[in-house]
Amino acid sequence: MKCPKCGTKMYPTMKSRQKMGIATFVPLVISFALQVFGLPFKFTMLIFLLLSVLDMILLPFLYSFVDHEEPLW
Repeated sequence: MKCPKCGTKMYPTMKSRQKMGIATFVPLVISFALQVFGLPFKFTMLIFLLLSVLDMILLPFLYSFVDHEEPLW
């Protein structure tokens, strides 16, 4: 990604990459748990879709960038 002001290449920080990974995993875990507890499939899919949309809306607020690439660990 390039900075809109100065044009330098920007990289996501280690902490923001970890947050994004957790945030995208949460809808899957919750939908799996709902299936394990025996909720109807249609209800589980509705919850999964709503959580996925909410995840897509909130993901841009989890990003933070730096001008150098950081290791993931």
